Amino acid sequence: MILTKLTPTLAGAAGLALIASPALAVPCTVTVTGNPSGDYTMTATAAGSTVLTVSGGSVTCASSTFDAVVHADASTTGNGVVEVDPAVYGTLPPRFSGCTFGSFPATVSVSNPHWDFNVTGGNTSGTTDVVTGTLTNLSAVHVAVTGPLGNCAFDVGGSLGGTFTETTQQLDVTGSSLTVSNLSSPLGCLGLVTNGGAASLAASYGTSVAGVSAPAINIS
Repeated sequence: MILTKLTPTLAGAAGLALIASPALAVPCTVTVTGNPSGDYTMTATAAGSTVLTVSGGSVTCASSTFDAVVHADASTTGNGVVEVDPAVYGTLPPRFSGCTFGSFPATVSVSNPHWDFNVTGGNTSGTTDVVTGTLTNLSAVHVAVTGPLGNCAFDVGGSLGGTFTETTQQLDVTGSSLTVSNLSSPLGCLGLVTNGGAASLAASYGTSVAGVSAPAINIS
């Protein structure tokens, strides 16, 4: 994950929710390399495969990355301390590559995301916290599969849980509070995907701040 100083293109923007629901968020203070204020762009890159499990199958992507904005500031709510919102901040949308559904080629794309990361606990004045949170407003994730019986496509949305480890600057996301919608041509997915079915995602992302030695981000 690469972070650089960013000037927002719009004020009052909302964005990336990577950890618990806003109702469960807690007050926190976010600093970047000791700076208690300012917005920083962040690029997170998966350390391994990203796996999206749906009904009777799974979509596995060899690599994934996303850009976000980290708000260094004291938050009275803990909501939206990190945001994924390309339309507001001019960052690149989340990218996935090398994806397959079983043995069949697949593509995963995200259009106009507006995701928020909310802090839900584990944050102290120390520098070795494992901070918990939620990624909310997760939407606009589109999967297209080229199957043996035709093409199949569906969307996935909902929320995820996660942790941010300050010592390693690693962000782990996981959770099953996702739902499949807008399924087209289910035969192309061999009947393994159903509208309204549950889905889950698991991935680990490494993070860093451009030109700055880790650890860069602290949440207290």
